[in-house]
Amino acid sequence: MDLALENECSDAGIRYWKIDIGDPAFNLVRSRNDARLPLTLEHVHGEPPVNGDWKRKGRFGAQPWESRRLEILRSTDVYRTYDVTSILSLPTTLDRVSELLRGSSGHAEIRTLLNVEDEVYVAAVLGCTMGVMRHPLRGLRPGIDADLFFNGPRNAKQRMDEVVRALRWQRIAAPFASGIGRFETSDEILTDGWTFAPGETWQGDLVGATVWQGAPAVVARNIALPRVTSKGERPFVFAARFPNGAVAIGAHERTRPRQAWFMPRCDAMIDVGDVPGPFGIFGEFDGLTLTFDKAPARKRVLAQDLAGDEPSDITSRSEFKGRSLYLNGNLLREAGLRNRTPGDLSSPGTVVALA
Repeated sequence: MDLALENECSDAGIRYWKIDIGDPAFNLVRSRNDARLPLTLEHVHGEPPVNGDWKRKGRFGAQPWESRRLEILRSTDVYRTYDVTSILSLPTTLDRVSELLRGSSGHAEIRTLLNVEDEVYVAAVLGCTMGVMRHPLRGLRPGIDADLFFNGPRNAKQRMDEVVRALRWQRIAAPFASGIGRFETSDEILTDGWTFAPGETWQGDLVGATVWQGAPAVVARNIALPRVTSKGERPFVFAARFPNGAVAIGAHERTRPRQAWFMPRCDAMIDVGDVPGPFGIFGEFDGLTLTFDKAPARKRVLAQDLAGDEPSDITSRSEFKGRSLYLNGNLLREAGLRNRTPGDLSSPGTVVALA
């Protein structure tokens, strides 16, 4: 650890180091603690922009306790899941997160946070941090260099409201350590694909090829897997219960070589137990059912676009059925886009509370 550099950073008010090394022998936390440095340290294991055998299933692979990635994760404050292609970012990142959480969950001594880069709804729902890189500048970067990180049909530069919604949810339900609690995924794997054109990736061997990336269809932290039904394609669905009693669930778009960034419709049911809420709902559903340990009758139901400041009373449009609360997808979409910036393409992001 370079103390001279640390002193310069201290003088400049810099308290966060983002380090690109990937060396498990470099124990950042121990070095920082020994030197008593006022730093938060983020480390990585360098990855190519896509996972595994991308000509077939494109999986990240299991990360056992002794793996190099888990060694690095255990030796830092924040572990970044690393670079991805803009078009297949979601399945690539979600599979990395799933395997890293599978390897570290249940080890309460691991206090490391996961940084999932620019997948802001994954960060919000699964209790991770994020490294937001998207920006509203349209077109190419200066010169002849195409904007490799935010091109393609996802139109991430027109999805800035998602960042606001994710950040505001994290005020309610803060990111929590990867070792806390339990983690599980469905056996079903969803596989997305894209045929890359020149300028859509910096990895030359992907250009002109159809690339496939797979990830679990349903993912859950500290809560039972949501039950998801659909009449056709399914979105990626993920959920978490936070240490403070908040619960979040998200549904994310899919990518196919001839049908890019589309949202399959689905119904989801999630057992929320005895949590007080609030409930963060990200993405789109045909309907969402929250099932409680005890009937939540005689409660007011309030909903607010996380990009806005005023809640709405949606009690009369909500359905209480025994121990369950059913929320219609059109209602959730309306509430979650109420404060949409004109021209913004972001998916809805809603906070629901029972009062």
